[in-house]
Amino acid sequence: MSNIRTSHEDCEYCKKLWSAEPFNHCYRRGGRETDIDLSVENGGHFLHTEGKSDGRLRLEDLKRGQRLYWEARLRTGLDTLVIVNGTPPTDVAEWRSYGEFEDAGYDLVSLIVFKRNWFQAVGG
Repeated sequence: MSNIRTSHEDCEYCKKLWSAEPFNHCYRRGGRETDIDLSVENGGHFLHTEGKSDGRLRLEDLKRGQRLYWEARLRTGLDTLVIVNGTPPTDVAEWRSYGEFEDAGYDLVSLIVFKRNWFQAVGG
C-alpha cells in the first residue's frame, strides 16, 4: 500500500502538503493515514466529501479501513459524509450523503444546493 501524495511529485501544490510517509512504520498491518478530499465545519457540525471515480456510492462498498473510519465518524451525530461519483474537479455524475443529513442527487447543481442547505441547517 502506498501513500497518495507520493504519486504527485511534479505537482507544486502537492509539494506543500504534509507527508504521511514518516509515519508508515507506526501502524501494523499496513495501515495508512486517512485522506479526506474535502471537509468543512460549521457550528460544531462537519460536512465531508469523498470522491470516487469507480461508482462506489454506498458505505458498504468502501474499502474496509475507510468504511470503519466513516462509520465511526457518522455515529457522532455531528458528521455528514457525501460520496461523489465523478471526475474532479467538478464533473459530478451522482452523489449520496450519509449521517446527520441524508440525501442523493445526480449533478453538481444538486450537490451545491445540498451543501448550501446543510450550511444553513447547522447554523450558517
